[in-house]
Amino acid sequence: MTFEFRPSFLRLYRSLKRRAPQRAEQVWLTLQEAEAFLELRKSLPTGLGLSNLRGKYWEIRSTLADRIVFHWKQNLVQWVLVGGHDEVKRFVSRL
Repeated sequence: MTFEFRPSFLRLYRSLKRRAPQRAEQVWLTLQEAEAFLELRKSLPTGLGLSNLRGKYWEIRSTLADRIVFHWKQNLVQWVLVGGHDEVKRFVSRL
């Protein structure tokens, strides 16, 4: 399986890292857990809350405030967005 970061994700992650380094660290740990789940089919850790948004777009929770959106198509996962509930809602409305 291949994992990629879209420029939108990297921009938002860098911004989060400047504003809230502890939250950014939790996002990074969540990405590692999600990659292990997707690639190795390990059990999904409690609290990640994997859910389908629309089509091939999925969401997981990093914290109560932060969500990670990714596009999953066959053997390619693209990390698209990291943000709060409202940002995810706006993203989905544009799909």
